[in-house]
Amino acid sequence: MNLNKYNYDNNSISKNNYYDSLHIPDYLFNNNYVSDGSGNSYSASLYYNGKFDKLGKELNFDVTYTDSRNKNNSNQIIQYFDSLVIPVNNPSKQTDVTNLKNYNLKIQLDYSNPFNDKTRFETGYRGIFRANDNDFRSDTLNYTFNTFIRNDNVTNHFKLSENINAVYGTFSQKIKNFRFKLGLR
Repeated sequence: MNLNKYNYDNNSISKNNYYDSLHIPDYLFNNNYVSDGSGNSYSASLYYNGKFDKLGKELNFDVTYTDSRNKNNSNQIIQYFDSLVIPVNNPSKQTDVTNLKNYNLKIQLDYSNPFNDKTRFETGYRGIFRANDNDFRSDTLNYTFNTFIRNDNVTNHFKLSENINAVYGTFSQKIKNFRFKLGLR
């Protein structure tokens, strides 16, 4: 079993200068970025291997489960300047919220039954179940209304759910120097 928890804070300021082909300042911008977040994840595994007789009758069982949840908040202010370092328009103010939730479950079961040294039967199951819910919201300050408005150009909510099941069975036999295997999945 494994458990992880974390919290973080990030503050950064960058100054960017862009020049034309003659190396004359074309425009500049400053970017102030602040973010914080937290998350946790855990995973657990269980494995069993059982051997039941001298011929090699065997049962294997494996289950793995993982789960993670993360939340991130960020605020960003970008101010553009012209070549004379005069502010161009109001600064762009953006706030983002990201929520991530993911889980994965894998189940594997394999059974092998050799009837003798020439004949064998095998069967098994595998299941994979996963769900991802990734929600990213971005809001930009509208100076006219002095309120943050949802930015639908970058906001998205991605959901995925998968349930995969598979079974198999095989029969193999050796007759003199000839060996064959029949299977179904």
